[in-house]
Amino acid sequence: MSLRSTMSLGTVRNTVPWLRDPYGFLGRAAAEEGRHTFVRDLPVLGRTLFLGDPETIAPAVNHPELDAGRAVVGLRSIMGDDSLIMLDGAAHAQRKQLVARHFRGAVLARYDEMLQHVTRERARALPQRFRAFDLLHTIALDAISRVMFGDRPEVVGRSRHLVAEFLGSFDSPLMLFLRPLQRDWGPWTAWGRALRRRDALRAWCLERMDAGEGLVAELAARADGLEREVLVTEVLALLLFGHDTAAAQMSWALAHLHAHGHTLRARAEPTWLDACLRESMRLCPVVVHLTRVARRPVQLAGFEVAAGQRVAPCSWLVHHNPAVWAEPERFDPTRFEQDLPPQGWFPFGLGARTCVGRPFAMRQMQVVLGTLLEQLHTELAPGYRPTPARRLVLIVPAGGCPLVSTRS
Repeated sequence: MSLRSTMSLGTVRNTVPWLRDPYGFLGRAAAEEGRHTFVRDLPVLGRTLFLGDPETIAPAVNHPELDAGRAVVGLRSIMGDDSLIMLDGAAHAQRKQLVARHFRGAVLARYDEMLQHVTRERARALPQRFRAFDLLHTIALDAISRVMFGDRPEVVGRSRHLVAEFLGSFDSPLMLFLRPLQRDWGPWTAWGRALRRRDALRAWCLERMDAGEGLVAELAARADGLEREVLVTEVLALLLFGHDTAAAQMSWALAHLHAHGHTLRARAEPTWLDACLRESMRLCPVVVHLTRVARRPVQLAGFEVAAGQRVAPCSWLVHHNPAVWAEPERFDPTRFEQDLPPQGWFPFGLGARTCVGRPFAMRQMQVVLGTLLEQLHTELAPGYRPTPARRLVLIVPAGGCPLVSTRS
């Protein structure tokens, strides 16, 4: 079968369901097809081959004719072409090796105390009723600002402000994908504000490098020939992907811990907390698919993919495939007490494109969630049931997962 098509009625019909509830959209499509690998017409992506069976994903992950960096279209206009997520092939491998050394366990262990301090400080100031996502978003922003730029109070305040302003520029994902909206007509326009906030954050990164504080200074000291401007671009990418994503995934973890009665055991057993976190990432991945774009025509899973068309190894589909996971809709942390199925769990990507920040993200989530469970005694707000809602490109618990303190 060929993927060739232009703008279709299918694209129009699929736009609202895809943007509103991608989990439901993918589940219905898999049920209609009777399998977890299929083609759908989508906004921005176009006619896309979704891969939800491990045997179809395996040959696609590192396929020599499928580019990952070239598939990142939304952020290219704000980030440029020369960052890790935009690169492919040997250039990507070389850059990843340089960046990855700063996200290994031995390097990151020293940030545990800071993460615990930030979490306890925020937890002490909570009202009786609050939204988990708002709390975790604030903690993640505070933590990544301190890690990147330094821990002195006057530095933290400035860092938080600049990072929050930059990330807040993208209230709608349409601005990242529709070129007519990307016009700099001054600071009173959305795109103009985004560019100026980006430039202010870039200037702050360079200033902190010169001050010799934070991870930005360490990156600069061990640049291995990379220009400072390139390093700053990598820092901006880490801020974009290491902040909202962690907050969203931790929100789902808290929602599942409460909904399924695992808070007490997770508070007492760090290994159980880790299993619950991983099962939450299986059940509700905050990024539903990877994206590849064909450099030239290829055949995958019985489909002909034309040059320039997209292939989407889909974590949500694989994580909900009953051939991979028994009773996939059931929350069961014991799944992670045994070996994982090949290509069966990939919230951080697969192969050479596995997220370079994975060690930091996992450590951050384990430390923050463990500290929160020690500090807080909460339950889901009356009548609340966790359901998915879109926040830009991420999927979060609707309503931010409202929690109520059970202790005064």
